[in-house]
Amino acid sequence: VKDMADGKERILTAVESLSSISEEYAASTQETSASITQLNSNMSGVVGEADELSDISLQLKKNVLTVTEISGVPTSVDAVTSPVDAVVVKFNRKIQNETFDYNDIELYCQGGENLSDPSISVVQQDDYTYLVDISSKTNHSGFYKIEVNVNNILDEYGNAGNFGKNATWSQLLEYDSVVDVWNDNDSIVVYTDHNHIYVKSTKAGSLDIYDILSRLIVKNARYDEGVTLVATLPKGIYIVNGQKVIVR
Repeated sequence: VKDMADGKERILTAVESLSSISEEYAASTQETSASITQLNSNMSGVVGEADELSDISLQLKKNVLTVTEISGVPTSVDAVTSPVDAVVVKFNRKIQNETFDYNDIELYCQGGENLSDPSISVVQQDDYTYLVDISSKTNHSGFYKIEVNVNNILDEYGNAGNFGKNATWSQLLEYDSVVDVWNDNDSIVVYTDHNHIYVKSTKAGSLDIYDILSRLIVKNARYDEGVTLVATLPKGIYIVNGQKVIVR
């Protein structure tokens, strides 16, 4: 009987111990659940702040000074037969007029050097648009590219821009079909008649012919004293020793 009583006592003690452990586990589980709830709440806050920062970043980008449009440039892929004398540059916000001039413009013909210089003028049209006169630089046939950079242009609050813009076009001018070409210290005359390219020279020599994309079309085309047919090519603009020739 005594052994049974002792056994019962041990069982009761074990039950009490298990009950205590169960209560501690329940309390721990509640604390863990509360921690998870708090973590989820914190994560929601972080996500909310991230969304807010993203909205702010997007708004800042919208407010950064940019060139939204360059108009006055031919939209057709075909070459125009009259020169582009001017383009209109439009910004997304007001700028300080004195910060926009030829220094912010790059103009190239046939991928050559930058043609921009003080002869290119900028005239304000309204709060957002400016007329850029490039007539002094576009009197030859060729592939042109104009680019307006805004890194040094300031808006009305003194903030520099971040996104410029460029435009391209091709010109095939009616009057630009006969050129003088200097070759080996002698002047030669290159001219076209329909699909033919001729060279008139006082002595024999050779020259290279490239297309408008600077791809070599004819290498070491030989010519003699007098007039020589050096090539028969499809219509387009070609480069003969660095000068433009038009085949019609």
